[in-house]
Amino acid sequence: VQRPPALVIQLEQAQRRLIEFAKRQAEWAALGWEIRWIEHKVEKKDNVYLDLGDGNRMLVHGRIDRIDYNPEADRYTVWD
Repeated sequence: VQRPPALVIQLEQAQRRLIEFAKRQAEWAALGWEIRWIEHKVEKKDNVYLDLGDGNRMLVHGRIDRIDYNPEADRYTVWD
């Protein structure tokens, strides 16, 4: 079956992106980061705030793509 040229290009691009992502994920894990939650739902009633510094903070709600935790640093990071 002959694939359309546009599809061939898209598949190649997707493969390259996944390979690069896998490399970065391995580096991230080597630094001690662990994936804790994926597609995590946070509602306003949960009262989750992000510290913005200088005494400012922001209420977080919605679906967060990914939350990682580094136990050595006792820190979380949010990917969205």
